[in-house]
Amino acid sequence: MTYKISLKSKNLFILNRYTIIIKQLLDLIGSSIVYKIPVQIKKFTVLRSPHVNKKAREQFEIRTYTRVIQVRTYNNNIMLKLIKSIFFKLPHSIFIKINCQNSL
Repeated sequence: MTYKISLKSKNLFILNRYTIIIKQLLDLIGSSIVYKIPVQIKKFTVLRSPHVNKKAREQFEIRTYTRVIQVRTYNNNIMLKLIKSIFFKLPHSIFIKINCQNSL
């Protein structure tokens, strides 16, 4: 079985720490690989004064960091228990998505 765990967050520090914790847990079961996906940047431009000064603008950006952990294991019961423990102890700023595939 191959599991892909995708983690997304706007806070890089929390994401890196949680990724290290998950990787240490998953290395006990099988082989795990961490992929760093490039940063997704969204930029917004806002007028400072909407009435007169068109040239007075502010720019903001939102950065979204993503990590993908791929785990290959044959013990599904332990993996499901670890996924539950990972899911219930998830920090508030991290979004998680888990995919599983049968590898023949």
